[in-house]
Amino acid sequence: MSIRGGWGWNILGRDCVVVYMKKGTLRIGTDDAENLAVILAQRIGP
Repeated sequence: MSIRGGWGWNILGRDCVVVYMKKGTLRIGTDDAENLAVILAQRIGP
């Protein structure tokens, strides 16, 4: 459990992409943050 409530997981990779959602924040670890951000923006919008 996270100190602020909810669940916490370790993320892997050098960088991460932060996705802000209605019910919280999701951080996705990756070695290619720029391309992951582009793909997510194309799929779900800005």
